[in-house]
Amino acid sequence: MIKKEIGYAYNDLTIVPSIISNVKSRSETNCMDANGRLPIFVAPMSSVINHKNYEIFEKNNLYTVIPRSVNYEDRMKLFGNNGTLFNDIHYRFIALSLNEFKDCFCSEENVKNNANKHFNVCVDIANGHMQYLYDLCKKAKELSFKYNYKLVIMTGNIANPETYREICMMTINYEPIIDYIRVGIGGGSGCITSSNTSIHYPMASLIDSCNNIRKELQLKNCTKIIADGGVRNYSDVIKALALGADYVMIGGVFAKCLESCGAKMFTNYKGEKEMCTADAAYELYEKGAQLYTRFYGMASAEGQIAINHKKTKTAEGITKMLPVEYKLHKWVENMQDYLRSAMSYCGAFRLDEFIGKQTLIVNSPGEIAAVNK
Repeated sequence: MIKKEIGYAYNDLTIVPSIISNVKSRSETNCMDANGRLPIFVAPMSSVINHKNYEIFEKNNLYTVIPRSVNYEDRMKLFGNNGTLFNDIHYRFIALSLNEFKDCFCSEENVKNNANKHFNVCVDIANGHMQYLYDLCKKAKELSFKYNYKLVIMTGNIANPETYREICMMTINYEPIIDYIRVGIGGGSGCITSSNTSIHYPMASLIDSCNNIRKELQLKNCTKIIADGGVRNYSDVIKALALGADYVMIGGVFAKCLESCGAKMFTNYKGEKEMCTADAAYELYEKGAQLYTRFYGMASAEGQIAINHKKTKTAEGITKMLPVEYKLHKWVENMQDYLRSAMSYCGAFRLDEFIGKQTLIVNSPGEIAAVNK
């Protein structure tokens, strides 16, 4: 069966401003969410974030997910403040494999002492369409209610809007079983899933369709949408939010910042790329040297080794060198300014007035070429 409708990528669309905006200046807008943070997650990629540099992302008001490549014991410590509900951390998630999640949160013996604690968990798997995943998440949520602790679950990835509908209908006591779902398969800059398996759904259309389903369902508490993959620039982040994503997850863009944990290289006097330490990278950057980050998808051979210490399957990711282009604080500063500017054009004083409430128009081929210049 062929579904005869066109799917759109970010680059196919632009945002139409409001007819008249009551915002006099972008300084009047608030682009931060209820936690005082940008609606952006740092992707759990071991060439971007780890247990040594996560704090700089958090200090720049971004949400973090500690990747599975970090030692299990170190990840457990990073749930924060001993996991206590009364000093819980709302902005940090810990990535777990499906088996780690099952052992930690689906065993009554292992959770019975979790009372009054808080856990933000990212069940980090590639295929968010498995029934087994949701069976485990349901069991884990049931145990969290039974033993009186807070379990917030992020998972994914999915690439079918109707899967989002099914996920939203999974509830216990009118609360969602899945709190956050990552939407998008094959769109990441380090991913080759789509080119090898042909599994994909154009990101802009996927977000829009999921948001329309959410409006249709009119549930009091609905699973949050995280647009994951395909972000190249500030504009893509803003479009994802305008289309209805509650959050945007970014990997490759953050790999280009000086503070990313990926191995750094510079061009030596022989014109060859040479590895350097993090401290040396900072010094070279300040002197104007061109640096590069070794970036790889987590489904690449290198990513598999980082997680499992061996190559375990056919790779669905790649490794490449990305130029270091900015410091994190400058990227964040620009992101805030551009988002506020877009909000001012659209008459949105607050983020919740902007997300999912905008009109976008399809560009002509010539316009797309012009935007790409």
